[in-house]
Amino acid sequence: MPDMRVLVLTNMLPSPDHPHFGIFVARRIASYRSLGVEVDVVANTDRTKGTARVIAKYVRLLVGAVAVSVRRRPNIIEAHYLYPTAIVAAVVGLLARRPIVLVAHGSDVDLDHHGVVATVMKWAVRRSSRVVANSPATAATVLSTYPGSDVVVIPPGVVTSAAVDKHLTGPPVVGFVGSLADHKGPDVLLEALPLLPDDCRVRIVGEGPLGDSLEQRAATLEVADRVEFIDRVPPGELSSFYRAIDVLAVPSRREGFGLVAAEALASGTPVVVSDVGGLPTIPTDDCGTVVPPDDPPKLAVAISAWLERRGDESVSEACRRRASEFDELVLARQAFAVLESVTK
Repeated sequence: MPDMRVLVLTNMLPSPDHPHFGIFVARRIASYRSLGVEVDVVANTDRTKGTARVIAKYVRLLVGAVAVSVRRRPNIIEAHYLYPTAIVAAVVGLLARRPIVLVAHGSDVDLDHHGVVATVMKWAVRRSSRVVANSPATAATVLSTYPGSDVVVIPPGVVTSAAVDKHLTGPPVVGFVGSLADHKGPDVLLEALPLLPDDCRVRIVGEGPLGDSLEQRAATLEVADRVEFIDRVPPGELSSFYRAIDVLAVPSRREGFGLVAAEALASGTPVVVSDVGGLPTIPTDDCGTVVPPDDPPKLAVAISAWLERRGDESVSEACRRRASEFDELVLARQAFAVLESVTK
C-alpha cells in the first residue's frame, strides 16, 4: 500500500455502552490499518437527542475534525453517513483543501430535506469526489436525491474464518438480531411463529422501543414459551449465536444493506430476508430466501423450507461460500482503491 493518511469522520462508532453502534465502520477502519494505511478517526458516539444537544455534538465533530486535519495533514477525508456528516466533511475538506469521499449507508440518504438543509446537503455532496454506497438500492437513492453524483457500490464486510461445524441439537431455532424497532420487523417474525412447526423456537437479540410490546404480542399469540428475548450479545460472540441457530430471519421493512444476514452466512447459517433495500443482494438461492416484507405466512413458508434441510452440510458450505464475497479485507481493498483513485 502506498504511503497515505486517511481522516475518517463518522457519527457512528462502537462504544462500551453500545458495542454494535457502527460496527461496520470500526471494521473498515481496522481493515485499512491492517493494510498499512494510516488512519485518524474523529467520531461521534453520543446518542443523545434534542435539537440543542444534536447541534452541540456536531459542532464538536467539526472542531475535532478541523484540529486533526491541521495537525495530521491527511491526504483524503472519508465521511460515513451523508446526513449530517457530509456537511462537516465538506467544511473540513474546504478548509484543509483535501478531497472527500462520502459513504452512504441507506437511512442517511432519503430524508426529505427542505429549505436551507436541502441546499447545504446538495452543496456538501457536490463537494465530494465520490460517494460509496453500501448496496445498489442505496446507490439508486443517492442518484435520485443527488443527481450527477459519482457513485460506486461497496458493501460493508464481514469477518470470514475457517468452517466450523454447527452441530445443531435440540428443537429448531430461528434467530433475529437487530434493533427492536418497527423498521426491523421483529413483530413480523412473531406473527409467523404460530405458522411454524410446534417445536420451533425463536431467539430475538436486540433492544429498542418495541421490546415490551413484542413480549405482550408473544403472550397474545400464545407463543411466549417459544420465544427467548436477549438484550444483547457481544460482537465477539455473535458468530457463536449464529452457529447455534438454524435460520436467521431478517424481516425488515426498510434496510440499507443488512449486515446481520451476511454475518449469519459467514457462520454457515441460511437466511430469510425481506425484499427491501440491499437485503435481496445478500443471499443466493442455495443459502437463503427473499420474501415480501410484512408477510408472515410467506416468511413462515420460507423458514420452514430451510428447517427441513437442518443438518445439511451442503447448505452451510453454500452459506460460507457466498459470505466469502463479503470478506471485509477484500472489500476494504476495494474501498481503499477508491480513495487512491481520488488522490491521484
